[in-house]
Amino acid sequence: MSTWLHKLQNRIQTSIGCFSEAPPKVLHALCKSSKNCEIAFSECYERKCKCKPDYIEHENSCYGGLYSKCSKPSDCLSTSFSCESGICQYVEYAKYGKMLSSKPGVKAYWVHRNHVINATEKVFAGTYLTGRVYVCCGTKSNITIPEKVRESEKNNPRCRPSDGYFDIEYIDYDILISSDVEWRRDSSYTLDKAVYAGKTKSNKPVFIYRVKSIHHLFVGMLDPPHYKYCLVPYYDLVLKGDNFEILVHK
Repeated sequence: MSTWLHKLQNRIQTSIGCFSEAPPKVLHALCKSSKNCEIAFSECYERKCKCKPDYIEHENSCYGGLYSKCSKPSDCLSTSFSCESGICQYVEYAKYGKMLSSKPGVKAYWVHRNHVINATEKVFAGTYLTGRVYVCCGTKSNITIPEKVRESEKNNPRCRPSDGYFDIEYIDYDILISSDVEWRRDSSYTLDKAVYAGKTKSNKPVFIYRVKSIHHLFVGMLDPPHYKYCLVPYYDLVLKGDNFEILVHK
């Protein structure tokens, strides 16, 4: 067969939906059945390889939520879900006033603001107006919201979602402690290392972002369940954005 005829045949085969025998190694590749999908915890849906229900897609991988099937700890979302007996389980526990995680390698933990805390132990979010800002979280109506606490408010520190214009702020809150976390941008992290800050009403994990500009520093939660956008409280509004850094374990 001549070269030009062989190329023409390949184009025709592609146009009518013929597939090679080798399973595609990327999500959203064309497929005939789930056997064609090689990415762990993916399946063929509407002729494309996609993450199965209850799994979250990020950077060509599928991460399991609570009670999803798994084979190793890194298959599970966040620092607080780990693989136990083939299932993603919640592995945070309280000890000595700290909220710890038994996921392998995780050293970050939450502690109540009244606990004795050295300034060097707190997770630094940036510098804003009157000084340094650290990561905190408060709970309202069983919803945990990550926010920021200012070092300058030593007499009456509060956990705030923005610049004091939003109507939610906490006097009773937790502080994140760790020297093993960092702020990363979208393509440079994996969701199994996202720092867990609580859950929503629908039991979706809450992850922490920050957005910095010349005049503002925001710390808050990513929009579940896909975590592609940050929710930015500003005055009486909640804005969505896709230019953020997420807090992850190293």
